[in-house]
Amino acid sequence: YAEEAQHQYAKEPTTLKTGHFTQVVWRDSTELGVGMSRNRNGEVYVVCNYNPAGNFLGSFMENVLPPGGGAGSPSKSRSFTAKLGQAVDEHAWQQEALMVHNEYRRKHRVPDLRISGDLNAAAK
Repeated sequence: YAEEAQHQYAKEPTTLKTGHFTQVVWRDSTELGVGMSRNRNGEVYVVCNYNPAGNFLGSFMENVLPPGGGAGSPSKSRSFTAKLGQAVDEHAWQQEALMVHNEYRRKHRVPDLRISGDLNAAAK
């Protein structure tokens, strides 16, 4: 979400420098899948899949709305990211990821996502 500060709302982008942010708040996306994996060095990789996918040039102005509600960062973002280095219950972690996504989306007045088992499986 830190990319939000660089996003220009009044025009279509010419590059996708803020693509992580814009996908999180993409209005037309309705489903989320989340997966996490660790490499041999213990580094954690998180994958999020969205359906329908966003970030289509020519569609940003109607799908990426400026913030207009909510305050500050999501309340669970610290605990969510802190858990990345620990063994956690996968279902609970996915639900927490969904909750954090939806808190950011509400700041931009777009509908909540719902979790997708198929997208979770694809994100692994």
